[in-house]
Amino acid sequence: MKKRIICVLFLSLAIMISGCTKSEEADNDVQNKDNTIQLESGKEKKDEEKEEKKEENIEMPDENKDTEVSKYKANIYHSNDDATGFTSETVEVDEITVDNIVKELVEKSVLTSDIKVNNFETVDLDGKQSINLDFNQAFDTFINGKGSTGEYYTVGSIVNTFLDAYSCEQIKITVEGGTLETGHTDYPGYMSRFE
Repeated sequence: MKKRIICVLFLSLAIMISGCTKSEEADNDVQNKDNTIQLESGKEKKDEEKEEKKEENIEMPDENKDTEVSKYKANIYHSNDDATGFTSETVEVDEITVDNIVKELVEKSVLTSDIKVNNFETVDLDGKQSINLDFNQAFDTFINGKGSTGEYYTVGSIVNTFLDAYSCEQIKITVEGGTLETGHTDYPGYMSRFE
C-alpha cells in the first residue's frame, strides 16, 4: 500500500509538473505572440514614420526654380568698331577666375591666345582694393605692336574688365615682373578705370 501511495504521489507530482510545464509553455506562447505582435506593430510604426519622412523630404517641382548650375556674370570691355570708345558685353562664366577672364578677353580679340598671366593678386593698399597683374613676354610683344589708339583701348579694356570682375579700384600691370613700357607710354604705377 505504501508503494501505491508513493506511486500515486509520484504520478500526481508528474502530472502537476507536466501541467505546469504546459501552462508555462502556453504562457510563453501567448507572451511570444504578444511580443511578435508588438514587434510587428513597432515595425509598422517605424515604416509609417519612414514613409512620412520621405513624403516630407520630397520637394515639389518649383516652376521658378533655376535648374541650371549657377553662373557668374562678368563685363568684358573692348573697343567699339571705330575705336572711339569702350563697349562692354556681359558674359556668363562658371566662376570668376583669371583664366576665365583672360579667355573672354581673347574671345573679344582684346588679347591673343599666347598671352598668359604669370601672377595675379588682390591687395589692400591704403584702403583701396587693388590688383597686381603680371603678364608673360607675349603680352609685351603684342602691346608694342599696336599703335597708340590700339594700345590705349587694349590696356583700358584689361583694366576695366579686371576692376569690374574683382570689384577693385586700381590695377597695376607688369610684364615678367617689370614695368610695362611701350613706345608710346610707360605704366609704372596703379591705374584706375579708363573712360
